[in-house]
Order: sequence, then C-alpha cells, then structure tokens
Amino acid sequence: MSYFTICIVKIVRNNTMKNWERFIRCHELKFINIHALRHTSATLLINEGVHATERLGHSDIKMTMNVYEHALKQADVHATAKLDDTLFRTNKVQ
Repeated sequence: MSYFTICIVKIVRNNTMKNWERFIRCHELKFINIHALRHTSATLLINEGVHATERLGHSDIKMTMNVYEHALKQADVHATAKLDDTLFRTNKVQ
C-alpha cells in the first residue's frame, strides 16, 4: 500500500468512528464497537437465511462458515423447525 492510501484509510476509519460515536451519543444508545455491530448484523442476516458471504466481503464461503458457524447451526435449526411445521402441522390451510 502506498503512503497516500494508508493515510486515506486512517482518515476514513477515524471519521467513521467519530460519526459512529456521535450517532450513539445522539440516540442515547449503549456503545458497541463497529466490528461487533458487523458481527451482530451478519449473525442476524444468516439466521434469516440470507447468504452473507459477498455482503461481508469474504472471498469465499469457507471464511464465512468458519467465523459464523454458530449462526449457521442456529439457522439450520430454524430451517428444520419451519420444514417440520410445514410438513406436519395438523391444521393445514387448503
């Protein structure tokens, strides 16, 4: 990376953090760092069945699976319950 690129990245990160902290203060929210927010967002999306690999900027699904394995397992349990409900509910609408 060039010196210029490094400087720009630092400026963007600093401004992002300042804006995030200002948003937290203005809305009187409990502080959560941006990385934790990213992780929470990804976990929620995965649990809703959203394929999040590209959205997270991961180069392949292996990285997503390694980092978010717990969410994928939870999403699988949720999907199994939905399928079970669909196949075996007693009051099916016709």
